[in-house]
Amino acid sequence: MTPQDFWAQWALARQRTDDAERRQEQNTLRQIGRTLRQATATQWLDGLMRQPWTDPSWSSWFWFNHFNVLSSKAQIDGVIGHYVFDTVAAHAQGRFVDLLRAVTLHPAMLMYLDNVRNNANRGNENLARELLELHTLGVGGGYTQADVQATARVLSGWGVDMSDSGASTVLRKRQHDMASKTVLGRSYQSNDGQELHSLIDALAAHPATARHLCTKLALWWLGDAAPAAAVQTLVHSFERSGGDLAELWRTAAALREQHPQARPFKEPLRYVCSGWQALAPGSAPLRMDAAVRWLNQLGQPLLDRATPDGYPVSGSAWANAGQLQQRMDWAQDVTRWMPNLSGQRPWRPEPPSLPTHTRAATRQVVQASASPAQAWALWLCSPDFMFA
Repeated sequence: MTPQDFWAQWALARQRTDDAERRQEQNTLRQIGRTLRQATATQWLDGLMRQPWTDPSWSSWFWFNHFNVLSSKAQIDGVIGHYVFDTVAAHAQGRFVDLLRAVTLHPAMLMYLDNVRNNANRGNENLARELLELHTLGVGGGYTQADVQATARVLSGWGVDMSDSGASTVLRKRQHDMASKTVLGRSYQSNDGQELHSLIDALAAHPATARHLCTKLALWWLGDAAPAAAVQTLVHSFERSGGDLAELWRTAAALREQHPQARPFKEPLRYVCSGWQALAPGSAPLRMDAAVRWLNQLGQPLLDRATPDGYPVSGSAWANAGQLQQRMDWAQDVTRWMPNLSGQRPWRPEPPSLPTHTRAATRQVVQASASPAQAWALWLCSPDFMFA
């Protein structure tokens, strides 16, 4: 199935006048959408599992999670692959302002946050609020409700044109609020949509945006106790480079080397991928559907976070008894099924090589295992391995 199949089916479903036929066509459309969603998740996860989480390719995950969309809403399934690979991943090592512009004006975001229903006569503030609160300035970033309302007016008329050939962003001028708007003390005049581009430029360059983004990135790289000085170093990198995300990623990697004691608790995606990398470096499971299922079981399915805030980056959100039990079960399952997953029959691993920071108690338990496979299972579910 391809996006072209999705949109052809979408057009066909709209053409049906008989209720029973329309329901049948819509069911087929939903099936195609699920197939596309699963294919996108599988392809993306395949790439992530082949690289350590410090690799720049992982920035696609960090920024997608920051600009989260729910793929199953509306017709987002039909554009989710383009959003993940051609928009977020394509800009994840570029300039933040370009990434912000690309995601804000993408059909997936416009549909997800209901800007398709935002017009001059009847506004919708969903995208405007998240643009300020989540995507740029952050809570406490200095904006007011009046700024949200004015931003919604700037965004009015920006929608999605859908046909049997696909979906594209469009500015419907008759639905756009043509009056002057003021956001954060700056006036914006309507000029064929240029006011939105000017607003995005201003938000990307705002000091509160740098602070919000860098605090979140520090949590992801250094954990809940990320030093304030590290956050400030990231802010300086962001501002000095003009929002160069590749430079920001390199700065975060360097900070990790400087603060080896600051180790984040791994969210399920990082846990599963790092576990597989430890078992079979540079590869991905032969059964990627199994890897997708692992994340579902651990509570972090790709492309399926309903709320726009994305999955938590704070380790404390994941460190609970239920999650730890699920990880113990996963460690046992993945080692049990390694012959099928890796294609190595029989699977005869060497015992895990434990890092120097491994606690003595963990080292003793792992090294006392009855077999290398058991040693791997114990290591993967140990408290030491839960931290990046």
